Amino acid sequence: MWKAPFRLAVSLFFGCFWKIVLAMLPFALAECLLIAYLNYDVFNFDPETWDSWRSDSLISFLFTPFWTLAVLFVVRKKRQAQPVVVGEALRFIFSRTLPLLAALFMVNLLVGVGFLALVVPGIYLIAKYFLIAPVVAFGEFSLITDRERSGQLMAGRMVSTLIISAGIFVAWMATFLGIMFVVYLVFPYLSIWWEAVITAVFGIPYAFITVYSFAIYVTATESDDVEDEMSERRAI
Repeated sequence: MWKAPFRLAVSLFFGCFWKIVLAMLPFALAECLLIAYLNYDVFNFDPETWDSWRSDSLISFLFTPFWTLAVLFVVRKKRQAQPVVVGEALRFIFSRTLPLLAALFMVNLLVGVGFLALVVPGIYLIAKYFLIAPVVAFGEFSLITDRERSGQLMAGRMVSTLIISAGIFVAWMATFLGIMFVVYLVFPYLSIWWEAVITAVFGIPYAFITVYSFAIYVTATESDDVEDEMSERRAI
């Protein structure tokens, strides 16, 4: 069950890689530069303070819907073999930003409570709500039904999705830290602004998880459509 969406995700990601870069990079740069400005000029370059951590988390949360929707728009157009039109993309992104922000807030809150309840419920909820972004992006918005829809589409896919996503995240994080370590060895006095740019650029491979969520969404919804059609034929 995991092979089809994974193959689709790989095909979509590399098939429109440069479009994903162009769609995601402006938002990623704005996020990283804003965080760098706050840490350097507002919090006196002390990123370990509570105020800095709180502002970093808030900014990342606020920017997530923008680049997530941008990536989802691009890969859906690729899937439909349609061109990406900037005006259409912007209308799609800004029409879905607030609904996705509200959904992510609710999901993160539930996941946080789940982790407080002995961790395992939090992991379960991460898997259950893995498709919340494409569900909100391409459906009618409802905080309750969207969460239920994500859970329905993830049925039978939770364990494989967690394993694959965790593996991708660990590989991405290890590579990122390794590259930053080498960069600071070569350029020990690297400007915080260049660090922000490198962080933004290296965030692009992380978009694969969003593409993977879209691939699961497409695979699951197409499967549901086939089953509905077969049920209708049997009823006739």
